[in-house]
Amino acid sequence: MSLNLTSIPLQPSSPAEWATQTPDTEDLGGNMQSTNTSMKSASQTNAPANYGSLVDVLQSASHPVAAFFHIFFKGTVLVVYLVGNQLFNNSFISIFVACVIIAAFDFWTVKNVTGRLLVGLRWWNDILEDGSNVWRFESIPNPDSVSTVDYRIFWYSLYCTEVVWALLAFVTLLKLSLEWLFLISIILALNTSNISGFWKCSTDAQKRLREGVNSYVSSGAVSFLTSGAGNVGSFFSKLAGSNSATPEFEPISVV
Repeated sequence: MSLNLTSIPLQPSSPAEWATQTPDTEDLGGNMQSTNTSMKSASQTNAPANYGSLVDVLQSASHPVAAFFHIFFKGTVLVVYLVGNQLFNNSFISIFVACVIIAAFDFWTVKNVTGRLLVGLRWWNDILEDGSNVWRFESIPNPDSVSTVDYRIFWYSLYCTEVVWALLAFVTLLKLSLEWLFLISIILALNTSNISGFWKCSTDAQKRLREGVNSYVSSGAVSFLTSGAGNVGSFFSKLAGSNSATPEFEPISVV
């Protein structure tokens, strides 16, 4: 059994040979740096896209100005309520008037502007001569055309605002601060009116959409059945025309 020693590399016998066979550290460092750069770029490329701030969310909306004011008035009312004592020198009347005015602006803006632009819905209430009221609703023909970002901004801000003011009302009730509870009740009533109106409007729009689809399907089925019956009738009329000879029957004998 022979061993081939020519394929086995020999160790350097002198320091000079060690120096000549030392790897180039600059090339090694450059390769490592390029590898790290490529890995970093790959990780940045594969990183999921997310919204970094509220500004990014508003910029991604189809109606950024409407979305901004939809949130702005709600946040402004909350800020005035929380830090109003520092802004108005502990004047409850000033805080009350400022909060009610801003909440009224928010109510009007949501009801007449942002609801129509962001989700394609609009509602109002007519008072009849006999004193009764009638809800009126408007909606766009195609609800699927509404942007997902606009939809979420509209509904999430409405519901989050309701939850926040409900919690503040609970805390105020525990403190027995009736004047602040009265202020919160007004703000809650305005926001609840918009939630109720737009929820009914959305339900009515979905109902009318289902009725339209059902009527379209039923009309198509009726037309299909009518055309099918006509085709069957014409087939049998042609068949009867081809066999026009009168059949002969044997007489029935009566006993």
